Amino acid sequence: CGAVRELVGMMSGVMREESEVVLNASRVLAKLSLTKECLEDLASSPSMLRQLTLVLSLRTNPDAADAALVRVLFVLGNVTAGSEQARAAVAGGNAEDESEGSRVEVLGSMLHEHVGRLERGVPGDGRAISVDLLIKLVRLLAHLAISPAIGPLLAESPYMSHLVVLLE
Repeated sequence: CGAVRELVGMMSGVMREESEVVLNASRVLAKLSLTKECLEDLASSPSMLRQLTLVLSLRTNPDAADAALVRVLFVLGNVTAGSEQARAAVAGGNAEDESEGSRVEVLGSMLHEHVGRLERGVPGDGRAISVDLLIKLVRLLAHLAISPAIGPLLAESPYMSHLVVLLE
């Protein structure tokens, strides 16, 4: 599934400032992540998963960026559902990776931002995108929390208190 490597490279490389390109690449990648072969390719490549996590900080065009983030979170959720190696790569779950906390921080910050949008009553499409994003984000967080190494990091994050707000 060589297309996956090219799409991930495009989304995290020179094209990352082109929000429409990233959005369309994320659409294709989301579809490909439903196939066993492509999921296995992603799960076995920590570097591709790290590149995808870089896309989570994309904010050039907020509307297109949020739509792309929904799809990237969907892909990351698919990959982390059945692979501890993928969970570690997405969260930076190894002792040598100093960005571990910052990746958990990025996910927590997204949780905080989008729960805040719902609490403020963002209307229309903004609300729908936040709901979609939160569904994919909570799914990803649940998959990461399964990991004995990553679960405690998530539990200690002050951002996780926003999950309680979602339940209320």
